[in-house]
Amino acid sequence: MLNLRKFTKSAFNLDEIITTASELKYTAAIKKILSAEFESPSDEYVTFLTRQVYSGKIMQSVRDQFSEIIRKAMRSFMNDKINQRLKQAIDEDVVLPQTSTPVTESEEEVEADSELERKAEIHTTEDEIEGFFAIKSILRDTINVKRVHMRDTKSYCGILLDDNNRKPIVRLRFNRDQKYLALINEDKSENRVPIETVDDIYSYATQIIETVNHYVSE
Repeated sequence: MLNLRKFTKSAFNLDEIITTASELKYTAAIKKILSAEFESPSDEYVTFLTRQVYSGKIMQSVRDQFSEIIRKAMRSFMNDKINQRLKQAIDEDVVLPQTSTPVTESEEEVEADSELERKAEIHTTEDEIEGFFAIKSILRDTINVKRVHMRDTKSYCGILLDDNNRKPIVRLRFNRDQKYLALINEDKSENRVPIETVDDIYSYATQIIETVNHYVSE
């Protein structure tokens, strides 16, 4: 309504109208671009954001992985903003009584808080990310690499098939000076082998592929 007032006879100003029209035009164009990036991030957008958080070389495999991460991050960001606005609206509308009984947290709330605290203590390292990409590279000709997921924990970084804890591919135990690659046996036990660099993972490609083929054949 405010923009329409600028076009009335009493408030007519040609320069201001042109400026407003241009702003509306470019605003609409930028919103259209952002909407498209939100649904399917372009390579340029993915590369731009990846460079803000990842210092390694951005190969196509890295770009493919971060494309999904960025898509999830944008959706999470939007959900957080929506929830924040809803909470503000509720807080403004609800009038609390003068006296109230103490409110105790539910078990679900306590568990949710504990989960957030646990995740805050987890730090995914660059070596773990590179190790994850190495596993995907090894399995590229065996399965659709979109089925390969990374789930970091405080003690190790797990690489899973179908994001399923029952289908561990390997575990990257990189939290100490000596790195270990934990290969998974058929009984789900670990066979830890020491490695010096992330590239050493490729030496165990055969065992990694056999583990995945075992899950696929089940």
